[in-house]
Amino acid sequence: MWKVINHYAPSWSEWFCVFLSAAIPMTVYYLNRQLHKLADPPWKREDQQSK
Repeated sequence: MWKVINHYAPSWSEWFCVFLSAAIPMTVYYLNRQLHKLADPPWKREDQQSK
């Protein structure tokens, strides 16, 4: 029975790729938000705050 389960279970490299497929977009999203907070001009910040 264990051989059947082990045969269909994802390998460690697949789990690592699944983790990266979630971690990379989240990291890019977080960095993008931080960059916008620091680098947006004042007129753009006011427009975003009023929405």
